[in-house]
Amino acid sequence: MTKKVYFKYVTAERALQIISSKQIRFSQPNVLNDAFELLPTLDMEKIKEDYLKKTNNTDLKGLENFTLEITNTLFESYSTKGILSLSSSFEIQLMWAHYCQNYTGVVIGFDVEEGLIPSSYERYIFDKVKYSNKRFLYPNENPDSNLMFHKDKCWEYENEWRIVRPLKRLLQVKDGIYVSEFRPSAIRCVIYGPLINPNDRNSICKALNHPGYSHVGQYVSDLDDSNFEIDIDYLSSTFSDESSMVYNKEELTLRNFRETMLSKGKLFQAMGIISPDQKFNRFKDSIDLYTNEIID
Repeated sequence: MTKKVYFKYVTAERALQIISSKQIRFSQPNVLNDAFELLPTLDMEKIKEDYLKKTNNTDLKGLENFTLEITNTLFESYSTKGILSLSSSFEIQLMWAHYCQNYTGVVIGFDVEEGLIPSSYERYIFDKVKYSNKRFLYPNENPDSNLMFHKDKCWEYENEWRIVRPLKRLLQVKDGIYVSEFRPSAIRCVIYGPLINPNDRNSICKALNHPGYSHVGQYVSDLDDSNFEIDIDYLSSTFSDESSMVYNKEELTLRNFRETMLSKGKLFQAMGIISPDQKFNRFKDSIDLYTNEIID
């Protein structure tokens, strides 16, 4: 059975930090980028019904305080959780732009079941985000509903999956920053953005040269010549089993990669996109920086 890989879109700097430290951040809900995160619509009829049952009152004088109490309890419980957001796709252009610093970053593919969560940790939630045109109604007695996995349909393009863990199970590296350590086997592939700086790519390649990462597949990406798409080409890998090859792309050697990129550079030069020759030479040097050290 092929294992599923989920993807984290990050800047090149963040990718290097994650790979080098073998740690990844779990964010508190209040620092996420959706202003509606964990803000439900209160079902006042249900709250009123619960209040009358609990207090045996016939009046509603204490309803306001009762409502504040249950909402405070809700928010306090969520404030103690950390969220790791992943995506089921690596080809989402808006995410390449928003989270990968305008296509200059990296997408890291993780196998959630293979070392991303410590095996000794018995309780965590991993589930797909559900998208809706309506805000989450609270209280909600549907066992399949969870406010932490409920978002506006405008975010549906992200194909988001979340891992939720208690902050107390995470490592606090600085004030308000919580991370989880992972085993190198959790990273299955790395996809370099089409506009990544060659120096950044080279640094990440060096970090992946660690023996623990020998299984990691590395891919280069490029802007498609005809369509609004990102082309992914297989760069290098020592995958030992077919299940690791989640995406079968055309294999390129490092030398072929260099020749392909230089050929494109000459095409750009002929079209006037790279001009004058000095700019093309800098383009050539950046490719050499990436390939020569590994090839030689």
